[in-house]
Order: sequence, then structure tokens, then C-alpha cells
Amino acid sequence: MLRNIIFFFLYLVCFTVGFAQKHRVFEHKELKTFLQKHKTIAILPFKVTIEQGGKRSEDSLAYSLRQDAQRESYNIPLTCVLLWVGKAQENAPALKSWDKTRLSLAQMGYQPTDNITADTLKKIAKALQVDVLLTGVVNQYEDKYTTNYGKSYVASEEVVMVYLSLYDGETGTLLWQHEDSSAYSLRLEERISLGKNVELVLQRMFEILPYFKGKKRKK
Repeated sequence: MLRNIIFFFLYLVCFTVGFAQKHRVFEHKELKTFLQKHKTIAILPFKVTIEQGGKRSEDSLAYSLRQDAQRESYNIPLTCVLLWVGKAQENAPALKSWDKTRLSLAQMGYQPTDNITADTLKKIAKALQVDVLLTGVVNQYEDKYTTNYGKSYVASEEVVMVYLSLYDGETGTLLWQHEDSSAYSLRLEERISLGKNVELVLQRMFEILPYFKGKKRKK
């Protein structure tokens, strides 16, 4: 009995902050040609969905989750802005002010979606006067699993899936998309916030963003 308790405790310690990753990248066959034309870029709000206890954030019983998702939709772009500024290259597109972007989108009545159309993208790019748009989708859910150390224990991990996408503003064409995820095994008292989870994933994603991949920042 004591040995089983010790093994279970060690398991929690070792995997509390452990993570699993999944990577998948799409690149348009004429990506380089498109990138050469881009002079300005805007970051759009992200579509965020939070699932908990088997209920999606759209569920009428999960009002607080919907509020959290809406708040993060506009917080995540700020993280992207900081990452962009921190890695900006001499030849990278100039980043449009997030405050101006948000104001323009509000005037258009734009709402984040995971199924944005090419026509909508073109209208947004024209209104913002930018050549390329960066946006994404974030899905968070809690995954429960059973561990077996002499006796079955139910553990849980918080999974964050992030899809980061680049769209050409003139045509609305998807140019590049990266899918990445992290799954953190959690103890109740050591939950990691959604914002922090997403930031950790985005840091990896920005390393291979076409404008920065394999390049060093010029001082």
C-alpha cells in the first residue's frame, strides 16, 4: 500500500508540468511569391472555445466559460503582438496597431470565427489597409485518463490546441497554417491558465512563422 502511494506521488510530481506536443504545418505552394508582396500585416482576434466536463462553451449552462473564451479572443492577439515585436525583422511586414485594428473590426461588427470566408478576409484587409492577416483558433478541453499503479487512479490534463493562420489580404487565400498543442497533467492546486498555455504554444509557433523562420533579428 505504501509503495503504491509513493509511486503515485512520484507520478504526479514528474508529470504535473509535463506536456505532449502535436505539430502540423500547411504551406501554400506559392508562399514565397506572396510573402514578397506583403508590406503590412494586422493581427485579428482568435476564435476561442473552452470545454469542461464534457460541455462546450456554447452550452447555456456554461456562461462563465463563454465569458472566458470571449475575453481570451482579444487577449491572445496581444500576446501575438508582443511576440511579433520581439522577433521583428527588417524585411518583415509592418504591424498595424492592435488598438486601431480592434476599433475598425468593432465598427464592421466583426466576430471571431473558425470558418472565416475569403470574401470577409478581403473586406477586412481592405478596411485595415493591410496586405496580410494573422489569426487563429484555440480549443481548450480537459481530458481525463486512468493511471494504474497497483490501483486505478483518475487523473486529468488540460489540452490546448492552437491553429495559427496567415491569409493574403488581396485574395483571402490561406498561405500558411500551423497546428500545435500542449497537454499538461494537472494537480488541482497547480492549474495553468489558458492564456499562459497559449503563450507557450505560440512561442514555438512564432519560431517557424515564415517571416522569422531561420532568421536572426537584426539589431
